Amino acid sequence: MSTKNDPTSIANTRSSVAPFDPSQGPQCVFKGNLIKKNWYNSKQLRFFELYNTGELKYYKDMKDYKGSITLDGTSKIFKVAKTTLEIFCIKK
Repeated sequence: MSTKNDPTSIANTRSSVAPFDPSQGPQCVFKGNLIKKNWYNSKQLRFFELYNTGELKYYKDMKDYKGSITLDGTSKIFKVAKTTLEIFCIKK
């Protein structure tokens, strides 16, 4: 069971994000690398940017845009291992 002082606690990994201000446009709140699985279950390294609008953009490298996922209230995110998340979104 996680406690407040446990470094792996989800509560300790959250950061505060300023409310979305439409006049300033979307703002990147987090960026880094992720490994995604494709339709053939092969793993692919991708660079990603998460915006305060809920949009997650991913790139083959820092310039080669590959796609995006919009996270909203219907999205489901599950922690399946120490460093692994599964994201489920309704395709719109």
